[in-house]
Amino acid sequence: MIVKGNFAKREVLNIENFENIANNFDWMDICSKAKSFEEEINNLKAKKSKLELQIEHYNIWSNFDVSLNDLNMLKRVSYFIGTVSKKYEVSMLEELKNVEGIYIERVSEKQQDLNIFVICHNDDYNQVYEILKKYGFTKLTLELEDTPKNIITKLNNEINEISSREEEVVNSAKRLAKSIDDLEKVYDYFNSQIELERQVSKIINTKRSVVLQGWVPEEKINILEDMINKFNLQVYLEVEEAREEDNPPVLLKNNPLIEPFEAITEMYALPLPNEVDPTPVLAPFFLLFFGMMMADVGYGLLLGAVSLFLLLKADLSDSLKRW
Repeated sequence: MIVKGNFAKREVLNIENFENIANNFDWMDICSKAKSFEEEINNLKAKKSKLELQIEHYNIWSNFDVSLNDLNMLKRVSYFIGTVSKKYEVSMLEELKNVEGIYIERVSEKQQDLNIFVICHNDDYNQVYEILKKYGFTKLTLELEDTPKNIITKLNNEINEISSREEEVVNSAKRLAKSIDDLEKVYDYFNSQIELERQVSKIINTKRSVVLQGWVPEEKINILEDMINKFNLQVYLEVEEAREEDNPPVLLKNNPLIEPFEAITEMYALPLPNEVDPTPVLAPFFLLFFGMMMADVGYGLLLGAVSLFLLLKADLSDSLKRW
């Protein structure tokens, strides 16, 4: 498994490299192989679980050292293999002992069930069958083409083969995972293209012109004008104040002391444009209660050291850096 460090810096690509990776990287082949590996691993795990369940059932009969093939070779005797409730054991055995020449083997028990093997002469088959039926005898449904121990050995061998194949597929998947960085870049590229097309579809345009309308902070209007002029485009820019019926996005603006607490306000809900920013009121109370909960110099120093380390090493978003 390829694990990225928590403090790894995000790679910055120019548009040329971004498009080059998206156009030349064989991401469809990678995705197809990844899907194939996933399906094969899931199938192998399902087969292994099925075999383990079979082993669990055969383990109950592991003391039974005869196969059905051997029993079927007997011509003059009949046999019964199955389960009966332990509470009937004494009564059932008393009745079965009255049958001449009968053989009864107590193979194993599990919770309230008793697993038994019974052999009788063919002439006594109906009598034995009626006695067993009387006490709720349930015939064994497992296939015993060999002894249970030999069957368990075969099943374990199959599980070992499956485990080996699963390890091979996992190793192949790990090698494939080395391409995950490029795969993420391709995902980001196509995701940005979809978002671009979505936004373009919202633009009012004609054959020769395009109309864009949006919001910009008042103090950044000059920056916007400089950026437009930088490309020497024929652009008409009109700036007007927001009207009462408009619903502009909310941008919090506080002094440097209160600004870090904006993250708490954003965590819950931003105020509406016509509402008061609660951050200046929230800040001192949050600071007070946080100090009461962390009223320890050691905790404070530790928290400060961790915060400084994250600021220097981790690739944090702007809101987290302020916080």
